[in-house]
Order: sequence, then C-alpha cells, then structure tokens
Amino acid sequence: RYTAGDGFFMLENPARYYTPEFQKFLRAKIAKIQCPVLIVQGSVDRPDVPINKFNAQVLIPELRAAKKTLEVRTYAGQGHCFFAGSGVPRPSGQPTRAGETPVALEAFRDIDIFCRRYLPTQPKQIDSALVTHVPVRTRW
Repeated sequence: RYTAGDGFFMLENPARYYTPEFQKFLRAKIAKIQCPVLIVQGSVDRPDVPINKFNAQVLIPELRAAKKTLEVRTYAGQGHCFFAGSGVPRPSGQPTRAGETPVALEAFRDIDIFCRRYLPTQPKQIDSALVTHVPVRTRW
C-alpha cells in the first residue's frame, strides 16, 4: 500500500523525477484544461513537503508552455495552506496554525477578483436569514 507521503522525497528535486513518461502524462492532463488556473501559495515550503519546488520546476512551466491562462499568487512568509489553518490538531497531533487574518483575507480577495474576472455567473448577496453558522469540526 502506498500513501501520498511515500512520494514526498521527490518534492526535494522534482525535475530529477520528471521523466518523459510523467511529462507525457502531465501534458495530456494539462491539454484538457479549458479554464483559467489560479495557484495560491505561501513563499515558505515545509521541510517535509516542499510543494513549491514542484510548482516552480514542473507545474507552472508546463502550464505556461501549454499557453494556459495562469495566475500565480505567492504570499510572503506564509506556508502551505496558510489561509486554511484552523488551529485544529492534525492526526499526527501537530496543531495547524490559525491563518493570519490579514494575509488570509488578502488571499480571499485575490481569489474573488480572479473568479469574478472569469466566471460568467457573478455572485449576488443572499438574505442573511438564510445562512446559519454551524461549526464544521472541532478535531481532525
């Protein structure tokens, strides 16, 4: 049995493992993309999962080479999933760090601008009486 963690070592040097076989596979997947792509990432990679190296060395260059509509937003000093941190402990027991509100809000606004630019159906306000706040989770 394999888990996602079994491949984390490849993120240290993604270009090394980006073989012609994987190039063919990824390029076929990218060719099917018909919508604009927004990548939102922090500038700080976790030592155990340096996902930004993969983005920088493989994914972003391939999307650009395929002439896909692409925007990349990188937020200085932020780690992976910086705007989704809830403070809820992960299965490993390590806590997730609560997102820094000003940066998380900036990311949300950037995402909103991107979506409004490309989505034909624009959002509209709904009656607040239709919305109820329900905590989703208190543990992982």
